[in-house]
Amino acid sequence: MGHIIGKDIYRKLGQKIDGLSLRVPYTPAFAKLLKELYNEDEAELVTKLPYRPSTIGRISRTTGISPEKLKPMLDRLCDNGLVLTCGTKNAGSICTCLYLSL
Repeated sequence: MGHIIGKDIYRKLGQKIDGLSLRVPYTPAFAKLLKELYNEDEAELVTKLPYRPSTIGRISRTTGISPEKLKPMLDRLCDNGLVLTCGTKNAGSICTCLYLSL
């Protein structure tokens, strides 16, 4: 059952990315790329990210994931260039948005 859910989440992620300014149709090659870039938890998170820059607090409210669990996930996505973070970390005004660079 988890395998079916995993396949569905990557299709959902592909649809989310296809909604960005750069259109990317869901193909077997794109599906393979998504599975290499995102684990299932990250894929689920990204499908719930707002399209506009958002604070961790807003993302937490939108996704239902606590800020404490969310921050390391967003940090990893940011380190891998899969989301973009702007603002000052020390001031707590982090904004994160989905970013795709192919």
